[in-house]
Amino acid sequence: NDELAACGIPATILGGLGSEYSDFDMVGSDSYGGTALAMTHLVSLGHQRIGLISGLSRGSSLASRLDSYTDFLQQHDIPIEKDLIVKCPYGQEFGRRSMAQLLELTNPPTAVLAANDILAIGALQAIREAGLRVPQDISIVGMDDIYAISVTTPPLTTVAKQKHTLGWQAAIFLLERIQGEAPSTPRRHALPCRLITRGSTAPPG
Repeated sequence: NDELAACGIPATILGGLGSEYSDFDMVGSDSYGGTALAMTHLVSLGHQRIGLISGLSRGSSLASRLDSYTDFLQQHDIPIEKDLIVKCPYGQEFGRRSMAQLLELTNPPTAVLAANDILAIGALQAIREAGLRVPQDISIVGMDDIYAISVTTPPLTTVAKQKHTLGWQAAIFLLERIQGEAPSTPRRHALPCRLITRGSTAPPG
């Protein structure tokens, strides 16, 4: 933050909504609310043992997925089981390994939420390698709605972000800073997510 501020060039932070860039406008997605959407969907299908593949990141927006997951379970009187939470770097192979770890549990989850779609693709791979089926044996939900998950087998349910609107709003904030029309206090703008239901989620078998 200090190095960017020292440049004296107007800037808008696109992505995380944490406090690490306290001097700048920030535009991002409501990952906390998006996680709650996914959890609501899975619980409505009847899932109670829901695993989380949580990506490791220094950004607070990504930590919000874990916060939302644990808050949701507490609010719905569902026990929080540490064995159902796996933290790993972002990447397909790490998603595969994390899912394999969850499947090795004595009582594995009936559904898994992955912190992004790449992790979800890796999880799908691990489930197939274990001889299991999605969603008959286990449901998967990703986050981001990248193109690849719409053509997996089955297509993956995901939490979609308003990517175009996010970029547009960031550009508006930046132009207002350049033109001297922005307020003195840095702005925080979180765009809501939406759930896209595809073929990877179903009631527990």
